Amino acid sequence: MSCDFIRRIGYFIGILFFMQLGIASATDGGDNSLIVTYVDPLRKVLQSDVSFPSDSALASVARGETATLQFVVRSSSRLKNLTVSIVPPAFGNNKLTNSTVRYVGYVKVSSLAKNGSRDRLNPSNGMFPDVLLEQSSIDVPQNTSQPVWISVNIPVSAVPGLYKGQVVLDGQSGGTNVHEVRSFAIQVYPVQVKSTSLNVSLWPSIDKFGQLNDGQPVPNFTDQYWQLNKVMAAMMAKYRQTVVLIYPLPLTQYTLNNGKYTFDFTNFDKMIDIYRAAGALKRIEGGFLGGRWGPGGWDADYGFFFYMPQGNKFTERTAKMDNPDLVNFYSQFIPALVSHLKSRNLLSIYYQHIGDEPIPKNSPTYIAFSKFIKQLSPELKTIDAVQTTNVADNVDVVVPQLDDFGKNYNLYSKKIAAGKEVWFYTCWKPQGEYANRFIEQQALKTRYLHLINFKYNLKGYLHWAYNQWTNNPYGEASKVLSSNSETLPGGDSWIVYPKKGGFLASIRLEAMRDGIVDYELLKMLSAKNPQLSNTIVNRLVKDFDSYEMDIPTFRKNRVQLLAALSK
Repeated sequence: MSCDFIRRIGYFIGILFFMQLGIASATDGGDNSLIVTYVDPLRKVLQSDVSFPSDSALASVARGETATLQFVVRSSSRLKNLTVSIVPPAFGNNKLTNSTVRYVGYVKVSSLAKNGSRDRLNPSNGMFPDVLLEQSSIDVPQNTSQPVWISVNIPVSAVPGLYKGQVVLDGQSGGTNVHEVRSFAIQVYPVQVKSTSLNVSLWPSIDKFGQLNDGQPVPNFTDQYWQLNKVMAAMMAKYRQTVVLIYPLPLTQYTLNNGKYTFDFTNFDKMIDIYRAAGALKRIEGGFLGGRWGPGGWDADYGFFFYMPQGNKFTERTAKMDNPDLVNFYSQFIPALVSHLKSRNLLSIYYQHIGDEPIPKNSPTYIAFSKFIKQLSPELKTIDAVQTTNVADNVDVVVPQLDDFGKNYNLYSKKIAAGKEVWFYTCWKPQGEYANRFIEQQALKTRYLHLINFKYNLKGYLHWAYNQWTNNPYGEASKVLSSNSETLPGGDSWIVYPKKGGFLASIRLEAMRDGIVDYELLKMLSAKNPQLSNTIVNRLVKDFDSYEMDIPTFRKNRVQLLAALSK
């Protein structure tokens, strides 16, 4: 069956369906004071929004991914106890039964990026849509727009076709019951996404587990500690994270006799096994061996961590490379770690961090320690986020910031062509028009992060924060760094939210997951028709900081991608 034929048939079926939908929607409402309308989930809806584009309630997906839909409810009077259910979408005798309803929650962002994009959101009340609430119902204040987020998991084995379903909304307004029904459709293409290959690392923080435990600390290595790691691993796997940052130094137990160390990797192994079993661990990032130390602030040279006995326990110390105790420690630790990884067949997927974000000023100390580690074990691969090209030849997987990658594209593109693995990262920078995962940005920019990976032949994406919450992540999403009083834009410090015993997703996390699938689809098309895959991505990602931000245009290009893969 030709790609053209599939596209034409899908188009005409969709037109007929939405002609029917338009008639039904016009007559279902009854009360003109109540609006129930569909809004593309790539559009962030503000509470004050009163007009909405004419988006079609149609999700076009491959088998194996998640279809996402967004309906918005707005009433001139308070709507109490709004509950939403799904009539499973069906195609003939086939049904998609694995669906989830969540309500979009709003969080305060007091400090926007200093150099914000031209199209950023800026609500007058400072409340931005982000967290996806899992409660069974929600009250909607009068004259307030409330989005309802619907996710339908598409099995890899699903029969391709146009599935039609309904969303049913019930509540009470002005003492009377409200009952509304809206239709939607999911076009399932024959394409299958069984797994994803892009390296994606969002660094978790296990020291924040207390916020999953009613504010009570969770001691390391307790049953609760390991259980919460299992919950986090499952969440990461669900959203297609494939690389996890695991620190070997604090997870190892030590003994020292007459200068001779022994190393117990039991806890290190247990942590690896938890994330591996969940499916979130195609690669391991070994946590940092050093960091900036001493006077100089950001320009300071690197010091390196090692363990020495203090009383009845071992404590972490920091020293420069000329410290004999540090040299003795690493001369034994690195060979032991590599030998242990080999014994578990893990060395091939293990990448060790040296120190975060070297800059020209402190790159000599970074390079010296990197060479020292390589002398101890040439087999041990390294990875680091960098802010200088000086160290590019001293790290196996080099990860420049997105804007730095663009500025040094000629250098990095030559290294990629020569076989070097290059990723990119974002944090509170870059700002301006660059793609990032700030709450104030349109969701499409977060999704484009992984089309950037495809366009520039990059193999991964790294972000420093998965759950670096403040004490009140729902009340304020900006975060002030204690080290230099710099305010991090909302969304930089976390992409999930805490709940009792687990995590809540965000709009941004959903966009990131879908972008990872976009990358995989483009990679599949590249193997089949590289000219078309490049044409599609170049229409959408025009430059390092220039993107097609029209949502219907993005959707049309994605349908073309799915149709081409269906041929």
